[in-house]
Amino acid sequence: MGPVAPWVVWLIGPSGAGKTTVAEEFARYGFFHLESCDVRGAWGDNDFTRAGVCRQTHRLAHMVRAASRNHPHVVVASVAPHYEDGRRVVTERILHEGPRLRWVELVTPVDVCRVRRPRLWAMQAEGAVAHVAGVDVPFESLHPGEGLRIETVGQSPSQIARAIFSWCRGEGSV
Repeated sequence: MGPVAPWVVWLIGPSGAGKTTVAEEFARYGFFHLESCDVRGAWGDNDFTRAGVCRQTHRLAHMVRAASRNHPHVVVASVAPHYEDGRRVVTERILHEGPRLRWVELVTPVDVCRVRRPRLWAMQAEGAVAHVAGVDVPFESLHPGEGLRIETVGQSPSQIARAIFSWCRGEGSV
């Protein structure tokens, strides 16, 4: 099921969409898993404003580039970087050479995300966290043709991972 050419699957979606769970499925197949929360913690940066998310996205992209030197297949789980100052910059400036990059949005209804991440939603309601994409600021979906949008409700993480592999193969990535 694994790829035969170097590539990066960058999973995006609102908090509670299932990004980490699907990324863990990819890790079972030999992908190096980079988790946005872990990288954020390493820098002690809990800035969820647009500028903070942009900084985090650029850090992740540089880590992907470094990781891909030793691990040809990388999966990233992160709340959606904004297009102009996030995904476009990653695609055109940071990861324009090296492994193929595929953006994948895990589409999950807000009420399902709320059930999956009740603590985060409660913290937001109490004012303990702010600027969380999909919680109190809009989530910016992939633009048409930018990547794959896949519904998560009713599918297991394994099924979602297989669907993503199939899509990448159809695009000639692997």
